[in-house]
Amino acid sequence: MKSVLYSTQNVKKAQNVLKEVCRTKSGDLVVLYGYTGTGKSQYAKKNFAQKDWGYYRIQSVESGRSFAMEIYQRLHYLYTGSHIHASGHASTLVKKSIDIWQEINYIRANQGQLPLVFFVDEVNNAIKRRAWDILEIMRDFRDTAEAKIVLIGEENTRQKIEKYDSHYSGRVTNWCNFEIPSQEDIVGVITSSMEVEATPGVYKMMIAKMGGSLHALERYIKLCESVANQYNLALIDFNEIKKYSIEFR
Repeated sequence: MKSVLYSTQNVKKAQNVLKEVCRTKSGDLVVLYGYTGTGKSQYAKKNFAQKDWGYYRIQSVESGRSFAMEIYQRLHYLYTGSHIHASGHASTLVKKSIDIWQEINYIRANQGQLPLVFFVDEVNNAIKRRAWDILEIMRDFRDTAEAKIVLIGEENTRQKIEKYDSHYSGRVTNWCNFEIPSQEDIVGVITSSMEVEATPGVYKMMIAKMGGSLHALERYIKLCESVANQYNLALIDFNEIKKYSIEFR
């Protein structure tokens, strides 16, 4: 399966938001939210994380201190190219991280580069455990370092943040909702990423089985490719995929 980012309507919407954010010099807080499998994480990882723009996934047991520690270690490596074992209180680590962040963006600005953007995925892991200190750290980055922060969460993330603190939600520059992909977008994802040819009947079957989830679609694409490689098929049609794979029956 090809590692490409197809420009679905969700991706185009997010791209427009990020372009606008990167034009400003002020700090920004963007929230990408939507149902699981709509492509939020793939958008961040494939389009930005590979360019060292920063990507972090909140673990289910994350604390404010462990989060601050990891962020500081990552920024220190990005700035110096060397690893460091961080220690200390969360507030101290956040201050050190903000200092490095500002230095990095000062250098990037002088080199004519876009500002560093930091993506924080799975924010609902923090919200579910009421670990609001993690979100507060991101707010401090936005306010103190004038950083560009993108939070990624589930379909109820906006509702949860607004319920938590109206002042916090008021700092959000943009709310970007990833919706269930259209059939046109799904076909586009299939044709741009699948490394074997398939008939429209196979596309139709995958669309019916994926249930709107791009995660499930990726699994079916890889399954088709596996069948094609195993049986040396140049083209996969409806009857062949049903014959060779029980998951399509």
